[in-house]
Amino acid sequence: MTLLCRHGSSLIFNRIITLTTRTQPLQRHLPNVAVTHLRHKTIKASPDNETIDLDKPFKFSTSRAATWKARQTFGGPKTEEEDQLWYQPFVVLLSLGVFLVYFCILREENDLDSKLNKTLYDHIEGLEEKQLELSLDYSSDPAAIIQRLEELKAAKEAGSDSQSHKDN
Repeated sequence: MTLLCRHGSSLIFNRIITLTTRTQPLQRHLPNVAVTHLRHKTIKASPDNETIDLDKPFKFSTSRAATWKARQTFGGPKTEEEDQLWYQPFVVLLSLGVFLVYFCILREENDLDSKLNKTLYDHIEGLEEKQLELSLDYSSDPAAIIQRLEELKAAKEAGSDSQSHKDN
C-alpha cells in the first residue's frame, strides 16, 4: 500500500482509486477526489509567452471564470436533480401547505395578535404628536397637521380632566 509520488503523473491517483479499503469515510470521498483530479488535469495553463498587463482590467466575459460553476469547485453533482430525491418537492410543498393552513386558518387568536393589530401610536405615548410637530416644519400645507394636533391636545386634556375627577 505504498504510494509513489511522481510529480506530473497520475500514478497516485490510479493507486488511490484502485486501493481497496474497509473504511467507509474514505470510500464516500473517493468520487470527489476523482472529479477534482480530472478537473485539474484538464485545465491547461496559459502560455508563458502571454504577458498579463496588470494596469488594464481583466475581461471577465472572455475568461474561463465566466463559465466556471461553484459546484465545480466543491466537486458536487453535475445537476441539481441528481442531488435530491424525486419526492422532495412534494414533501416540501405539503409541509408548507399544512403549516399555512394551521397558521392562517386553524390557529386561535391570542393576546399577541391583538397587540399586533394596534398602531404604533397606540403603543407609544406622545409619538403621534411629536411626528406631527416634526412634519409641520416640512409640510407645504400644514392645515391638516394643525387640525390633528388640536384634536390630540383636546383628547389629552379631556383624558387628564377625567383622570383628575376620578382622583377626587
